[in-house]
Parts: sequence; C-alpha cells; structure tokens
Amino acid sequence: MPDPAEDPVDAVKWMVQNLMKDLQEAKMWPIKMASMKHQEKLRSSLAQAAQSLEINYFELKAVVDEVARAEDQDIEFDLEPACFDILSKAVDARTDYHELAEQAAQLCKPVRKKKDRAKSPAAGSTATNPPSKRPRAAQGPPQLEFGDNLVDEFATGQSSASRAGVWGDMMHQGGVYHDRLAPVLREAHRDFLQWKKANKVECSQPRFTPARLHRLSCLTIQSYGK
Repeated sequence: MPDPAEDPVDAVKWMVQNLMKDLQEAKMWPIKMASMKHQEKLRSSLAQAAQSLEINYFELKAVVDEVARAEDQDIEFDLEPACFDILSKAVDARTDYHELAEQAAQLCKPVRKKKDRAKSPAAGSTATNPPSKRPRAAQGPPQLEFGDNLVDEFATGQSSASRAGVWGDMMHQGGVYHDRLAPVLREAHRDFLQWKKANKVECSQPRFTPARLHRLSCLTIQSYGK
C-alpha cells in the first residue's frame, strides 16, 4: 500500500482497487449484485480510508469515480449509494457539509422575492396573473432550465421543475444530502415526473438529464428507506 503520508490519494486508490478485486473474485461486483455484507464492507472501508487519510468526501468521491472509470464500471448506478453513505460517515470539516445542507434545505422551499416585487395594479386596471401563474410562450420541446441563481428560479414560480433541478444540481455537483431532507427529495421527484409528463419533455441540458434525476432519486430513496 502506498504511504498515506506521502500520497493519500494513491493510498485510497489502492484500497478501492483491492476492494473491487476482492468483490469481483467473490462474484459480488458490480456493487448492485453484492450482498448487504459486501456492500457494507465497501462503504465502511472507504469511510475509514477517508477518516484515516484525512481527505474529504469530494476528494474521496473523485478517486472512487476515477477508479470506477478505469475498471469500466457503471459509476452512477453502482457507486452512488456507497458515496451517499460515506458522506454521512466520513465528511470532514473542510467540506462545510452542515452549511451546505442548510443551504439545500432553504433552496428546496419555494420562496418569493421580497424586493423589487411588482406593484399592485392601479384601481380600475385589469389585474394580471401573478408571476407564479403567468403562462409561458410556446418555445418548442420543453427543457429543464438551471439558472445561476436558484432562488430566483423558485421566485419565478417554476416550482416543480426548479425544485427537481436544484436537487439534481446539488447531488450531481457535490452529493449534498441529509437524512432530514429525504422527504423533500421524494416530493421533488414526484413533482418532476408530473411536470415531465404534463409538458411532454423530450430533452434537457446534457449535464443533467431527466433519466439521471430519476436514477439518483430512486437510489437515494432506496438507500434511506421509503
């Protein structure tokens, strides 16, 4: 095993590769085919590696993904459950995990802008629909939209698509997850499927597809119980 003091990333990579080899020899890899005992072995070993080598969750996930790609494994399906588990066990202070979880909790609640809110129509004028109910112009096949300001997305009233999009971005880019947010994720998943069906969604931005949201949602719900 490489010296953790000299190269912690190589040390974790070595451990992951050996775990994969052990599981393959036991016909328990990919991980979705493994027994609960072997899955727990993989998760706990990776968590211990992260703690003992003092690396954070994001660094560990990058290493795991790199090894999985080299081994031609389906990293999205096979390793995500383990990574979510590692997040709760092996995260270190540098990830500011709790702060991110709080941000996620706030973003997952539909909000309205308090400033620059449109003034009420003058007396006698015809009232228009509020922003949250204003119909969109037809623009061809609908696409999921992820603005730079996620809070503004909620303020425009695109609650179903945006709430799902926020969760997708959070999980895709950092794996932010917290047990108490599971109900919000399940709600987002339901909203997203309804929005997709109602709008006959045919495509979305390449960096986050409806299929990936569906997969991550199912995996997370499966991992933490319905």
